[in-house]
Amino acid sequence: MDFYRSEKEEVSNIILEETKDFKQLIEKCKKQDPDALEKFFEIYSIEIYNFPMKVFHFTEEEAGDFFLFAFERLRDGKRFRSFRGDSSFRTWFYSVLRNLVLDWIRANKKSKVIQFYNYASIAEIEKQILKELESNDKIEAKLVQDLFYRIIENFDEDSRIIFKLVYIFYLNLDEDDIHILKTKYKKTGSEILQFISEIKEYLTNKNIKLKQKSERLHRLYLKLLKLKEKEQELKELKENQDPEWEEKYIQISEELTEIQAIINKKTKNRDKMIEHTNPDATVLRTPFQKIAEFLEISTPTVSSIYKKAENQIKNSQELKKIFIN
Repeated sequence: MDFYRSEKEEVSNIILEETKDFKQLIEKCKKQDPDALEKFFEIYSIEIYNFPMKVFHFTEEEAGDFFLFAFERLRDGKRFRSFRGDSSFRTWFYSVLRNLVLDWIRANKKSKVIQFYNYASIAEIEKQILKELESNDKIEAKLVQDLFYRIIENFDEDSRIIFKLVYIFYLNLDEDDIHILKTKYKKTGSEILQFISEIKEYLTNKNIKLKQKSERLHRLYLKLLKLKEKEQELKELKENQDPEWEEKYIQISEELTEIQAIINKKTKNRDKMIEHTNPDATVLRTPFQKIAEFLEISTPTVSSIYKKAENQIKNSQELKKIFIN
């Protein structure tokens, strides 16, 4: 997908907001006209979805959750009554979205306490599944794998297609999936093959970068370990050094100061690398925007369908039993 599409749409919407037709649309929204509200969401769904990612650095999953949260609170039209035209519509709208994001954050923090058997996100469940698949107990791992696939196959068509495309790095499309893409989404075999090839190449490159970062972090830890050993050695030498050997004492002190400076620098580099490492990024997922472009549907729609599939996995009693036990 063209990742700048949302910016182009935003510019287009800014121009639209100056027109007479748009002002009439907002007046109808104030009166809770269902057709006007439907039109409004058709125009602004992408902006609502992208807002928390641009301003609050939400993940795609969090943005999807927020979109549903915002939609529920905007769809009745009542909030439009607070727009009186004292400022531009965009200033007012962004203020509304900002307040909704803060409401969502507060609500989300409360719900964290009762989240699915102590797993904070689907990424942690995925890691547990992948860990189980790497278990030495091949029979049990195979059971987990079969169960996971069985749950996915019981999804409705849209949920199964979206979920498999999100995790195409790990999952394969079967004949039924290909048939749905051809008939429901009007994709040719070559278009499907090209999309899958491009996404797998994109995710493979991402995986290589993640591994390279992990290796750099590992090497950094090893260097720090050696430097700390050297630091300890110099400290002991300094303590045991006869002060009368002033030249040697100064030399050790200078070397120790230099080593400690290097340790501090590398420790900061290590902390910075860890700080900028997103734990969820270790699971390779196709961006919702890319899937939206391929299927020719909106990004919020992809997010909503994925969330539905995700909840089905979270609510699987069979998977709960495996991971709790």
